[in-house]
Amino acid sequence: MCLLTRGGVEVYSQQEDPYIVFNEPLNISVKQGPNLNKSGLLIALIIGFISFTSLYKLFSFLEKLRLSLPDLVLVVVFFALLPIPAAKINKDKISVEENRTLAKFPALIVGKQVNNNFGTDFEAWFNDRFFMRKALVWLHNSIKKEVNIHKQNDYILIGEDGWTFCKDDGDIQNYQNLKLFSPGELKHIAQYLSSIDRWCNDNNIKFYFLIAPDKNKIYGEYYKFARKIRPDSESRTQQLIRYLNENTRVKVAYPYESLHAAKQNGFLLYFKNDIHWTHLGAYCGYTDLMELIGRDFEISPVRFEKTTTYKYPRGDANILFPEGVKEDTITLYHCPVLPINYTLTGDMETKKNLFYYNPKGRYSAVFFRDSFCTLPADYYLGNTFEHLSLKWQYEITKKDLDFVIDKQADIVVLEQVENFIPKLLSIEILKD
Repeated sequence: MCLLTRGGVEVYSQQEDPYIVFNEPLNISVKQGPNLNKSGLLIALIIGFISFTSLYKLFSFLEKLRLSLPDLVLVVVFFALLPIPAAKINKDKISVEENRTLAKFPALIVGKQVNNNFGTDFEAWFNDRFFMRKALVWLHNSIKKEVNIHKQNDYILIGEDGWTFCKDDGDIQNYQNLKLFSPGELKHIAQYLSSIDRWCNDNNIKFYFLIAPDKNKIYGEYYKFARKIRPDSESRTQQLIRYLNENTRVKVAYPYESLHAAKQNGFLLYFKNDIHWTHLGAYCGYTDLMELIGRDFEISPVRFEKTTTYKYPRGDANILFPEGVKEDTITLYHCPVLPINYTLTGDMETKKNLFYYNPKGRYSAVFFRDSFCTLPADYYLGNTFEHLSLKWQYEITKKDLDFVIDKQADIVVLEQVENFIPKLLSIEILKD
């Protein structure tokens, strides 16, 4: 509402944010910003006078306190250094080192109103131009190269907004897509997976290879430790998938696209304080795998209509929390509401074999897997197959074939998290 009209000036009030409107033009020019040659000299003189007067008064005051000489010198030197940032103002428009445009000097009047953000804008301008700023930026970057301030220890990295990531097993290089497989490595992995596929076909069993994407491939916007060398479309994983599709009959599920599509709905697909996918993230991996299996078997994935929310304060207690990750008591995750139709035998904590029996399910499946298969098994796979067997190992060896036969498996799945794929290079190819 208008509170006062006086000549060409109108005063308005919005209770919390009053402002002034000038109906007639003011003779104030801010188009060119301040003349830094004259303004800088004037500012320097004013600051010098104020500094000298303040130091004189301060010295007199401190003398009365009878401080020791070292304390007195320390205080005087501290206050004497305060004016230095304003001693010389940088006139550059851009920063080559930071590859960005520097803040412009703000206008006091915007339109016909006083710029209420003048103080904040002036601070941004001054922060971009104070004396010796370039030297301090260089020093900061030099130290940062030697000391990773985001590194908690040899295993964990803390990213933007408290998102945690791992750094072992080449995790950073895998995020960068820095390393690719050589032709020989591609051939070895393809021959190994093909040897499993051939054995399964000879025994009337279907084989599938499931790759769980690394967390940083889905939530890379929170990963601030390195820059991409190659896009994800040229990653080592995509390189292997293309090779397998062109040279083998191995069926591969890699839910990278599904996870990025589901991410647009706003639900969290990986835990902030853990390296694993959430229930909804696991569902993306499950449905991608079931799409492949559904081409060979008359079976459909389980569906759900609603979810419940929960918190995950400590993440995976065996991986992240003991290494320094703080408890997260705020973030909400979603879990599907599903009936449990199976019974489970085995010890999850000791990573021993797990066996699910579901009288409403169909077929027998054996999974050789890592920790990323835990949630899919407990919520989806166990409710899908009649018999489900899980072995916690990262490969299938010749001695495992008898286990597959003993379980009368119709389906065999090898599941691995993305950055563990190179482990297959050390596995012996199964002989016919």
